[in-house]
Amino acid sequence: MKITAAKTYMFSVPTGQEICDPGTGELICSTKKTWLNLKLETDAGISGWGDGSGAWLGPPVQAMLKQLEVLLIGSDPLKVEALTADICDRSPWKAGPIMGTAVAAINMALYDIAGKSWGVPVHLILGGKRRDRVQVYASGGLVESSPEEAAKIAQEHVANGYSGVKGNPLESRSGPLDMGAIERSLECIAAVRAAIGPQGDIPPKKWTRSSGKSG
Repeated sequence: MKITAAKTYMFSVPTGQEICDPGTGELICSTKKTWLNLKLETDAGISGWGDGSGAWLGPPVQAMLKQLEVLLIGSDPLKVEALTADICDRSPWKAGPIMGTAVAAINMALYDIAGKSWGVPVHLILGGKRRDRVQVYASGGLVESSPEEAAKIAQEHVANGYSGVKGNPLESRSGPLDMGAIERSLECIAAVRAAIGPQGDIPPKKWTRSSGKSG
């Protein structure tokens, strides 16, 4: 089996406008960040997917994946670690977030192909699963929100079964010491805490409870 193509798909690309579904009003295109997926195709008809998203690094990671394509085409995708190490070893300096994110996407896609080829979950290849349930949080809703909006959205997330909410009201700051943004951030977090109660998680923190939405 050989890799025949490496394709990237970028979505939620900033366009300067927010595009919503005309039927539901749901936001389709975000003006904030890009998301990047890598698809490796093989001559056996098996494809593997990897995530190359990195906050605002989507475009440069996509360019890096294009540069690394020459090392992928024609290679055996089942030699996951050897192929990944070869790519890393070719870097003349310590890889930064762009190179690292690109390699992570490739590694993920290779393992996806291996799992599909051998007919087993990827976790078995990696040594077996560690848990049957994971605790997850809902991301978003605290960015550039008013305290009232942040509280309302947090309550909706918890009502949907999430045990925690995440967001960054400081996204709107104009500099590290933008005191207005810092004060509004504190107000948003305080409003969310009051809205979801003491049992609701607001990451980052180490979660120790076993309850939560399964995933």
